[in-house]
Amino acid sequence: MKLPYVLIVGRPNVGKSSLFNAFTGRKIAIVDETANTTRDVLEYPMKDFETEFQWTIADSGGLNFGSQHQILQDVNKRVSECAEQADLILFVCDYDRLTDVDDHIINMLRKTGKPIWLVANKADNITRVNEAYALLSTGFPVYPVSATHRKVDELETDIVSFLRQKYPEQVGAEEDEGIKIALVWRPNVGKSSTFNALVGYDKVVVSDEAGTTRDPTDTVLMYKGQRMTLIDTAGFRKPGKIGVYNVESWSVLRTKAAVERADICVLLIDSLEGVVQQDKHILHEVLEQKKGVIIMVNKWDLSQEKTDMELDKFHKRYMAYLQREFAYCPWAMTVFATASEGKGVREILEHAIGIYQERQKRVSTGEFNRFLERTVLEHAPRGSRKIHNPKVYYGSQVAINPPKFVINMNKEDSLHFSWKRFLENRIREEFGFYGTPIEVEYHSKDPNKNPYKPKKTLSKALKPR
Repeated sequence: MKLPYVLIVGRPNVGKSSLFNAFTGRKIAIVDETANTTRDVLEYPMKDFETEFQWTIADSGGLNFGSQHQILQDVNKRVSECAEQADLILFVCDYDRLTDVDDHIINMLRKTGKPIWLVANKADNITRVNEAYALLSTGFPVYPVSATHRKVDELETDIVSFLRQKYPEQVGAEEDEGIKIALVWRPNVGKSSTFNALVGYDKVVVSDEAGTTRDPTDTVLMYKGQRMTLIDTAGFRKPGKIGVYNVESWSVLRTKAAVERADICVLLIDSLEGVVQQDKHILHEVLEQKKGVIIMVNKWDLSQEKTDMELDKFHKRYMAYLQREFAYCPWAMTVFATASEGKGVREILEHAIGIYQERQKRVSTGEFNRFLERTVLEHAPRGSRKIHNPKVYYGSQVAINPPKFVINMNKEDSLHFSWKRFLENRIREEFGFYGTPIEVEYHSKDPNKNPYKPKKTLSKALKPR
């Protein structure tokens, strides 16, 4: 179900992001005095609790005309495209005046034929509110607000009323996010191009300038009947490259938050540069939160051109190289692609469906214990010097997404790490779980309290000795 769409527009630094956060009640958009902090279009689903009516509020980058900067030109283009699809446009300006840039934007918005409301920001007292109504000369409805103080109740009420008249038949609730896929990688290795190739159009601004993407951007799409939410992020930068409380530091925090709510993370590697230390750091962050992993090797065509090696041989050699560099994550899925041309990128969606299914997989307790018994007979557990014969009693799967197992034994701290690694490998060989980490915990238990041990029958218990 496509929700009614309300777009916030305006020149830089008039309070668009503050207004967006006031609507959502959350600090989603980054608010900073630096002009053009927001570059992509941020969308957030809204719901009126009285009527259950749902709609989408969108924050856009600041419109800046006359600039030769390619990023700013792309921002203007993206905002114009969203304005064409909007049901209502909220034009944000200062409460006391309209600048030449404001007039230029208004003329552009008039051409869309969409309803336009003027939101006069920073009207935080009665004097400023009265001054704001002078803007009625534009012919548009005027709403004095104070976005930083979240005084937007009247505006929100009128938005819902307006949209309900336009969409009187809206029923039901919005579907869930489906499989959540976060695109997390270091800046400027082709991630925005990858994102656009996945969704099939230019959703985010693509530029050679590092740090172009600053906000996590969500896009919902359907692939083979499966609902997915793609989360494009600012990526992780080296700590020494960013300040403590600036725009980029907030972007990194948002990226970490995106990883936390994702099911699967895609790490992009530049095939020409190879794996660098920062790539390993990013993967470590992902593994810390137990997310599914897809490694995408980008610019694959260019990398092939630099070698005379046969394709199959070169592919095997590069796979061996990745296995060495990411030895702690041998189960990750790998995709070779050229994002700028859209080649191989959609394999990410294929793998994502499979990995998500693996993360939901359950192994019955009986099946797992039969497997555990065979494994112990095959390769007895190794212990420390003090305890040479650790004993494994029983185990079970206790969670999914990610899969988690608990192994009960006599003394869990006595088990050698090599056997733990062996058991995890055997679990994967037996049950799959490709593309996702699994957790295996070891607990010390009394063997006489094994709930899965067969009980003596009554006849055996009464049999004379």
